Amino acid sequence: MSEELLRSGVQVGTELAKAECALNKSDQFTKLYKAFQNCVEAKYWLQLLNDTGHLTEFEFNDTLKDCAELGKHLAIIVKSFKPG
Repeated sequence: MSEELLRSGVQVGTELAKAECALNKSDQFTKLYKAFQNCVEAKYWLQLLNDTGHLTEFEFNDTLKDCAELGKHLAIIVKSFKPG
């Protein structure tokens, strides 16, 4: 589970980096949406790790707060994206 959390968390940054050099607006949107999806997935793995006792309450709350904040920003970006 922790490997899946690491993978999805890293993919958020990877997709954001790829979005910076996208060939067109459609490609950029796809990469931003993938970043959002990976953020949602990371929140799932955090919850599962917490539910199974693999995280301290502090680790869970602190990381979930950051992940949720990033997810809100990505959701706003994706929902307001206007392909050129």
